[in-house]
Amino acid sequence: MAAKTTVEAPGARRLALEGGLQSLAQGLGEAYLGAYALLLGAGGLSLGLVATLPTAATSAAQILARRALARAGGARRLLARAWSAQALGYLALGLCLLAPYPWSVASLIVVALFAWGCGGLGVPAWTSLVSVLVPRARHGWFFGLRGAAQACGVLTAILSGGALLSFLTGRGREALGFVLIFGCAAMGRMLSAALLARLPDPVRIHPERARPLDLKPVRVSRK
Repeated sequence: MAAKTTVEAPGARRLALEGGLQSLAQGLGEAYLGAYALLLGAGGLSLGLVATLPTAATSAAQILARRALARAGGARRLLARAWSAQALGYLALGLCLLAPYPWSVASLIVVALFAWGCGGLGVPAWTSLVSVLVPRARHGWFFGLRGAAQACGVLTAILSGGALLSFLTGRGREALGFVLIFGCAAMGRMLSAALLARLPDPVRIHPERARPLDLKPVRVSRK
């Protein structure tokens, strides 16, 4: 019988763990944004802006991904910087309650735009990095492992965030609960950025596959 050949996937387990930390950070930092806006005194229009503008920023930021990738000098560097900036955004969300109303709600929207935009900026770069570090033969194994890590991260965020907020709300410390939630989200995102920074260099591992991300439209000639 012929021996099975194991296809190497350097950094794949770190990328999977990064997925769990990403889900933890997003579950804490994004799921409680609407409730936090209510605490700050947001009304109908403000709640609508809080619910829609950050999501739109995530999609719009991906348009700038190609230029940002060229300036950063690689997908790994861009991701580490974008995730670190998003962590600072999550941390700044907890400071919005220091501003008086209505500036507290306005600052919340601005900070959320920044944080969500940084997250969207790294999406195409993450796809490019995975295509280089994880061979196609290992995609099923990798995405299964990453999916399990993400499910654990989401479940942990929902249970821990809800329990913490419920505990502190019952003691009249609801604001502190949100501060701690966003602080934990920032910590999770920083750990995620640290894992990305420690990934192997794609250019050294697979120079033939480490090509610049090209988002230019392809023209199809018709004869």
